[in-house]
Amino acid sequence: MKLTVSRKLFMGFAIKKEQLNARGYLIVKDESSAQKFNTAHESFLTLSRELGDIIKLPEAKKLLAELIELEKQFREIAVREMQLKDQDKTDEYLKLLTTQGHEVAASFDSKMDELTAYQQNVMDEGHKSTSVPEQQKISDNSFQRNSPRFFYPLKPES
Repeated sequence: MKLTVSRKLFMGFAIKKEQLNARGYLIVKDESSAQKFNTAHESFLTLSRELGDIIKLPEAKKLLAELIELEKQFREIAVREMQLKDQDKTDEYLKLLTTQGHEVAASFDSKMDELTAYQQNVMDEGHKSTSVPEQQKISDNSFQRNSPRFFYPLKPES
């Protein structure tokens, strides 16, 4: 489960880097930001593919597929924003950024939170089902306290 959590965490970082570098390109039209944007996208694809190979629960797979679709939408919008920036169509890219771009980024964050909450719930339920009930713990302790010493000798009797 630890690998799943770290892949999901890094996948979230990858999309944030994608968003950051798209914005960096729009602000200063820096070619290195465009390259980093593409690198972050490739990293996202790799991590989401690896996470998809690990995840077995249908609901988690569905949530991951929705995340991948949202990233795809974000990327398409960001590429369009960059094209508009290159064409000096500032009003158009700003409108796209503040409407669709913001909406998709917020949806991605929300879906990532949903996947995280779902996985945490699955882990919590698994923990509950493998835990020893409190009543049994008490009776086990009671058994050990009341067991004859010759059954579990701790030190020789004098």
